[in-house]
Amino acid sequence: MKRKGVSTGSVETLVSGRPFPTRIAVDSSGVYWTESNGGNVMKCALAGGSATTLASGLSSPWSVAVDANSVYWSEYAPNGRVMKIAKVGTDWKRLHQA
Repeated sequence: MKRKGVSTGSVETLVSGRPFPTRIAVDSSGVYWTESNGGNVMKCALAGGSATTLASGLSSPWSVAVDANSVYWSEYAPNGRVMKIAKVGTDWKRLHQA
């Protein structure tokens, strides 16, 4: 995953070696993304560095959004669902299942 400076136009690598990021969300401190093929929700610092797994073993996580405290994503689970995890947490919970 890369970023491009608006004023400089320079391209920098934020994190490498991650398979097929599906959707991306950004806040003032980090970049968050889903990996539908790998079943993961990931994050890394805006400055770049190592990726951190927020949730794994998921059924095709797709869309992702972030607010001040949490990361949200949708899944193509058998009936579809919306999930949530704290940015610094390890336990995710289901908010809705179709």
